[in-house]
Amino acid sequence: MQALQRNNWPANRIRDIRRFYGNEGENQCKLDTPYPVYLAWQPDKYITRFTCHEKVADSLYRIMQRTLDYYGIDEIQRLRIDEFSGCLNVRKARGKQWISRHSFGCAVDWLYTENRLKQPFEDSAFSHPDYDEFLNFYEYENWLVGGRRWGRDACHFQATQ
Repeated sequence: MQALQRNNWPANRIRDIRRFYGNEGENQCKLDTPYPVYLAWQPDKYITRFTCHEKVADSLYRIMQRTLDYYGIDEIQRLRIDEFSGCLNVRKARGKQWISRHSFGCAVDWLYTENRLKQPFEDSAFSHPDYDEFLNFYEYENWLVGGRRWGRDACHFQATQ
């Protein structure tokens, strides 16, 4: 499958990210989701929109729509890929001195409860073949898929190279 649009995201360096996205917390918009998602930290609360950077909104919507088209809502719920674990959050990276990519609204986390930050990818839910297409949809849009790239932090997806 080809990306509908070849996204030319910046390199994963803060200077390149700032040049492309602007400063932390700037240029954000509300993304209306094609299906409801629930909050990882409040599982009884469903939302139909969240804040992300305006430059990633169309791509992220396409990814979510492809997810819905491919899996359907019942399978999305069974696999729990409707567990939204965050997007815009201006902060330092967890346990690090550098700025989180979430600070720019160009990173999104899904199903954190089953795909922890330091958990090896092979032990994460997203390493299971049922999730292959979900991860592929991000890669088709040229997003960095944390679990596949770093071997950990499987919940994390970011619009950088």
